[in-house]
Amino acid sequence: MPQAVDLVVIGAGPGGYTAALDAAARGRSVWLIDAAGENGVGGVCLLEGCIPSKAMIELGSARHDHSRRRELGIAGEVPPTVDLAQFQRFKNALIATLGSGVRADLAAAGVTIVTGRAVFTSPRSLRVEHDEAQSELFEFANAIIATGSRAVEIPSLAGDPRVVDAAGVLSLEALPEKVLVIGGGYIGVELGSALAKLGSTVTLVEAGARILPSMNERVAADVARGLRRLGVTVLVNTVAELTNGVLKAVERDSSREIEADLVVVAVGRRPNTESLALDRAGISTSATGHIVVDESLRATTLIAAIGDVVDGPGLAHKASAQASVAVDAVSGRAARWESLVPHVVFSDPEAASVGMSLAEALAAGIDAREVVTPYNRLGKAHVLQSTSGHHAMVVDGATGAILGAAITGAHATELISEMTLAIEAGLLVGDITATVHPHPTLSEIAVLSEHIPRKKVEQ
Repeated sequence: MPQAVDLVVIGAGPGGYTAALDAAARGRSVWLIDAAGENGVGGVCLLEGCIPSKAMIELGSARHDHSRRRELGIAGEVPPTVDLAQFQRFKNALIATLGSGVRADLAAAGVTIVTGRAVFTSPRSLRVEHDEAQSELFEFANAIIATGSRAVEIPSLAGDPRVVDAAGVLSLEALPEKVLVIGGGYIGVELGSALAKLGSTVTLVEAGARILPSMNERVAADVARGLRRLGVTVLVNTVAELTNGVLKAVERDSSREIEADLVVVAVGRRPNTESLALDRAGISTSATGHIVVDESLRATTLIAAIGDVVDGPGLAHKASAQASVAVDAVSGRAARWESLVPHVVFSDPEAASVGMSLAEALAAGIDAREVVTPYNRLGKAHVLQSTSGHHAMVVDGATGAILGAAITGAHATELISEMTLAIEAGLLVGDITATVHPHPTLSEIAVLSEHIPRKKVEQ
């Protein structure tokens, strides 16, 4: 007989555990189902993605900065030695600390964690398969699907011992001498940058015309220049092939052999939806396997879906932000997903964007203009020896409203939050310039342009 439950959340990543905590705070009884149970809390983001990758990026930056800041007075001609075994100990302790914190929050909220693989059996029931011999049935009032995504594989490279995905890179205990990164999206760019800073010789190949195709051309060009400054060879309009154990970069009219001790496949991610038997629940999926949802993130009247399993960028902060909308939707409250999602890349220079690009604004019939300020105008950027990059705002020429922003430069991933808030709040460009920004900081780049008004624009 099925067990009657209130709300089930499938997947314990950032979207799932946030939804579980939010629903519990609203008085719902919550069962959080994950294939790895308590060990899966945090999902890919905590266990093998966002957190460990940023830790490796920080390690690479620490080594790289030691070399480039000799002008400040840092002595020593040889970069510090990198101890990846110690890094793994640090990374594992970091994951354990953060994971235990989330598990404690879930326990305090009264969320029940269930270990097993969820499979729908009807529009309001599912089976949790604990192992091959044991399973149990749940009949739910509502469900939220947050099963995340996994790395896309390249079949032609399968079986080669040199080939790893992002998780494999983050588990390295020895630094490879020569690395081939396949894919110029944010994952490939971040990992390629980190490995180059750690001392590997890196080649990055991208099948498209430029890296970071989801971001505007100025951002992509800034990041490409940054990669080349790090010694990364960037090949666009190029694919990687493996023939008789030999790696080749194949361009339009030629090919070249590439030596690599490690091959990192970073060509995208696909949603984890195939094993859920969604058709039994009356849930539709797109050609890419994403769950089709309405404006309130509901896939059916009883079931919502969030994060990587729905269309849009596969970002942890998108999943977390969608959690409260989904909880509202399945709890009978008015709900609508319409929040801006900033895109960030932890490259060198960092890159971030939010809202409309200039091309998008013009295509929408808006009399828009772009206000661009280079990083080299910032005293703080010179102090940091990080003067590469730009801060760009897309502004409605008629009203002064901020429509979008794109930043490349030191700490761009932090600075984009001000622009996101400004757009969400409907602020005018004059509201930003009338706000006193401390000096010397990177944040004051938002008010340094000579092409925006000094006084607050009347609303």
